[in-house]
Amino acid sequence: MSGIGMDKAAKIWYRALSTYLTSSSNYSAARTAAISSAKDLYGAGGAEEQAVWNAFAAINVGSPWGGTPPPPPPPANTFAEVETNDTVAGANTVAKTFTAIQGNLTVATDKDFFALTLNPGETVAIAMTGPSGPDWDLKLVDSASTQLAISQGSTTTENLSYTNSGATVKTVYANAYAYSGTDTAPYTLGLTYSGGTAADTTAPTCAATESGTSGTITFSATASDNVGVAKVEFYVDGALKGTDTSSPYSMTLDSTTLANGSHTLVAKAYDAAGNIGTSTSVAFSVSNTTPPPATTYNEVESNGTTGAANVIASTVTKIVAFIGTSTDKDFFKITVPAGRTLTVNMTGPAKDYDLTSSTAPGRRSRAAWAAPPRNP
Repeated sequence: MSGIGMDKAAKIWYRALSTYLTSSSNYSAARTAAISSAKDLYGAGGAEEQAVWNAFAAINVGSPWGGTPPPPPPPANTFAEVETNDTVAGANTVAKTFTAIQGNLTVATDKDFFALTLNPGETVAIAMTGPSGPDWDLKLVDSASTQLAISQGSTTTENLSYTNSGATVKTVYANAYAYSGTDTAPYTLGLTYSGGTAADTTAPTCAATESGTSGTITFSATASDNVGVAKVEFYVDGALKGTDTSSPYSMTLDSTTLANGSHTLVAKAYDAAGNIGTSTSVAFSVSNTTPPPATTYNEVESNGTTGAANVIASTVTKIVAFIGTSTDKDFFKITVPAGRTLTVNMTGPAKDYDLTSSTAPGRRSRAAWAAPPRNP
């Protein structure tokens, strides 16, 4: 630093770092801190303070020495606003180690947003104080910019509070804005946190098992959590198949909804805070068996002509049909391979029903049909 030597420059910077600066400080805050440190160590208006002014001016941070000192930096427990923070998305994140926020509303369109994190059941009280004259207001919103609390109407102080009544950690946004008037002097948001419990960040533990290879197969899971398990989901090959909300956790599945072969089962356990515990994957196989073909065929109306005849498979050994009216005729189409013989035996109630068969020209098929009684 020109004019004062490296030893004094190092002492000034060390004091700025250890006394004034925080992890959120910007270049402007660094200039203010260095000027204050120079004054602390060597007195106001001396060569050391003037050298700091001029050094920062040389890198386009502030003006050179002119005899008017800058305002003092905020205390170490106060968060210094970092522009631009005029939207929820651009909000400054303020850690709970800070008990206050200092910001500026130098233009009428300025809006300052600060993100605050609340544990379940925790309350934050915010007290806004600022320069006399302007009418600055304060409100609290959520991530969707929905208003949670507001304080307005006073030209000196604004106060509001909000409690996170949910079961999970919630981020809220303090919004300071100018209703009327501006000022170069800063405002302060005092922050007081109370109550609440530490957020549950422990995920449940979960293990899964499967039983069965065909028909109805069963998925089971054991799950535990430091607070409580809300539900268990069952996934097969990455696809959700079912959910159980009470212990013992299980579900059944029709094996025919899965292809034959190997599959993997994974169970996921959830707690009320949204933590998820995932089981190791469990391999299982499906072997669906094809049922034997039906040997009995039940007539399907209307089949009163050869064109509308019911088609009968070669595995069928019995046809069940009904003659409901005196004009009813039932036709059944049966394919007979070459060299084979078809025998049809008809039994029924004590009525005079007749049975005949016909062969379609040029085809090896017969249409057997039952006619109503000759003497109904």
